[in-house]
Amino acid sequence: MSLPQYRQKIRDFVAGDSLRIDRTVRGIPSGVTISKGYITIKTNQTDVDASAVLQLSITSTLSASGQITDTGADGTGAVRFTLSPANTLLLTPGTSYFFDIELIMSDAGIFTISKGTIKGLQQITIATS
Repeated sequence: MSLPQYRQKIRDFVAGDSLRIDRTVRGIPSGVTISKGYITIKTNQTDVDASAVLQLSITSTLSASGQITDTGADGTGAVRFTLSPANTLLLTPGTSYFFDIELIMSDAGIFTISKGTIKGLQQITIATS
């Protein structure tokens, strides 16, 4: 699989708006597919997942949290996470949070494919106006 994409920054967004996060995964071994995906957002990088501010999971079935849009049967996969206005309101505007995106593969492998920071902005939004 492709090397993890560390030190990434999810583009700034307005707390209270929806946010879509897409990631592509390359180099998935033959016969292995993406079974489940997680995005975890934490106050501190060293926090355990159980104390995360927000954690969403996705599968290949479309849900409000997103979807695995390509399981990787051809060696390349794709995931899409959708943070709702209620999700983004959990993040204090102006505060940097740490995120990671992990995938569980059909062979039980677990890979962190992306990690970095996320920060919401204080602006007028449909959820707060």
